[in-house]
Parts: sequence; C-alpha cells; structure tokens
Amino acid sequence: FVSLTEKGLEMSKRRDGPIEGKISLHSLCVVTNPEETHGEVCFYVHVRRRSYYFAVKTMSDANQWADDINEVISSKEEFQTRTERLIVELRNLQTEEIDSVYKNKRHIAHTPRRL
Repeated sequence: FVSLTEKGLEMSKRRDGPIEGKISLHSLCVVTNPEETHGEVCFYVHVRRRSYYFAVKTMSDANQWADDINEVISSKEEFQTRTERLIVELRNLQTEEIDSVYKNKRHIAHTPRRL
C-alpha cells in the first residue's frame, strides 16, 4: 500500500502495517504522464537518482495520483544546488572577496578569459 503525505510517499505491505519505505519529494522531482501498457495504467516518479514505477487499474486513478503527487512537489521550497548557491554568493561579492572564494574552493577555477 502507498500513502501520500506532505513529505512524500510511504509504503507498507498492509493497509495498517508498519511503514517499510519512504520516497521523499522535493522541487526537483518529476511525475510522468500516465500511460496504458500491458493492461494497466502506469506512471513514474523521478527522484534525483532513482525512478519509481507505479501501476494502477484506471486512467482516472493514475491521473489523480499524478496530480496529487505534483501538488506535493509544487508545495516544496525550490531546491538549490551547491553550484547555484555559489553562483548567487559570487554575484554579491566584490573582486577581492571573489578571489578568496576561488582560493578556498579548489574544485572551481577562475580565469579572466572565457572558456
């Protein structure tokens, strides 16, 4: 059984059984449009490095699940990667401060000419 909460999806083997798995939803998650295949209606929920396959009996059930999951996803704060945070930080700094950021973060490089 799968239940949808404000944090994500929770899975259990029985309706009232213990939670055996969770899928956390955030703003980068994507739900595919439901499709009919092999006598069932299915859709995927893509979460960062994993994709989860869901199958239901009717197209209306699939659309309802997809809409509800998308509603939870859209309620989440926009996810910002480390690179995006660094770009915002660099835009707000002066030249000397920018040089010190590049000096302290060896995984990034700075060059006056464009790549």
